[in-house]
Amino acid sequence: MVRWAAGAAALGALFGFDVGAAEAAEGTRTATIAATTTATVASTATATAAEPRSWLDDWVAIPIVFYTPETRLGLGGMIIYSFDGPENQGARRSNLQFRGFYTMEKQISFYLEPNVWMFGDFVGITGWMEWRKYPFKFYGVGNDPDLDVLDDYTEQVFEAIPQVTFRLHGPLRAGVNAHILTGEFKSYPADGLLVGTGAVGLGDLTAVGFGPTLGWDTRDSNFWPKAGSLVSLDLTVFNTAFGSDYSFTRFSADLRTYFNPWRDHALALQGLLRLSDGTVPFFFYPDLGGVRTLRGWYKGSLRDQHSYALQAEYRAPIWWRFGLVAFAGVGQVVPNLKDIDPTKLRGSVGGGIRFRLNDEGVNIRVDFAYGGQFEFYFQVGEAF
Repeated sequence: MVRWAAGAAALGALFGFDVGAAEAAEGTRTATIAATTTATVASTATATAAEPRSWLDDWVAIPIVFYTPETRLGLGGMIIYSFDGPENQGARRSNLQFRGFYTMEKQISFYLEPNVWMFGDFVGITGWMEWRKYPFKFYGVGNDPDLDVLDDYTEQVFEAIPQVTFRLHGPLRAGVNAHILTGEFKSYPADGLLVGTGAVGLGDLTAVGFGPTLGWDTRDSNFWPKAGSLVSLDLTVFNTAFGSDYSFTRFSADLRTYFNPWRDHALALQGLLRLSDGTVPFFFYPDLGGVRTLRGWYKGSLRDQHSYALQAEYRAPIWWRFGLVAFAGVGQVVPNLKDIDPTKLRGSVGGGIRFRLNDEGVNIRVDFAYGGQFEFYFQVGEAF
């Protein structure tokens, strides 16, 4: 028997499906969820349940509803199990998150995310793994896509990005990560963009990579930060010696900082840089667009060997639990770093409504954005 979350926690989870966990991890695509937000809310709800505490308090089952341009309406469910990691009593709790969903675009996903903290938070085991059958769209390669010309294709893959980190000093953590993908990219037209552009990685594909990771996090909140910064650097080397079909390298830098100009208002700034080198499968090309980066552009409609983006968002509580945000961003994808050209930046602008679910600042997010086209987003948690 599984305990169902109640009150704000359940409401937050119900609308808490934020497509983009892979994007959060490395920016590879929009395929999974930002489950940490939902898990934290639900875990808090059960942790404060009436005493005495029972084993049921460690389990939460949650229905999920979400909408993005890439998925349209999606329905699913999540189960979260919380526990104390080895030698970690009194520090942050660990959890395992299991979820599945189905969308109107006939996308299916089953996902597991561990967040295990041990030895006084000195060791952390995080990441995610997923099996998915995911119809998606390919708009070609480059910074000038014709949004009326595209290929439909289906990826049926298992993908995992496990990570082990160690606390070095204060908020500074370092460790190693792996990236494993195996499956098939199929159901694409024989005379379409994928074949015509010579995309690498069609049909069966296995990619295996390893590399270092470095992080620094001084934010005052994971959900509505008003001060502090976040730095995340990841390098992954894929090589045929590891069992990968192709040898290539990917680097990702995510830099964020937050300011509190007035009362509970927040100004959030983000810079993103993603580089690749070698024989890179089309799926691993750095891209822009989606629920987190340049909203208003379909996820992956901008993709090439390298990408960079700058984003800003102003967040203002208005009345009771309601708030408003305004955001803008610019970015570019290029085949070579020498091709970076500020006159060819692609832009995104929009605004949204927030409904605060709890005192931690977890919000239902409704965004309206214009980039390549007008888009609508509905989920929980901020874009960055």
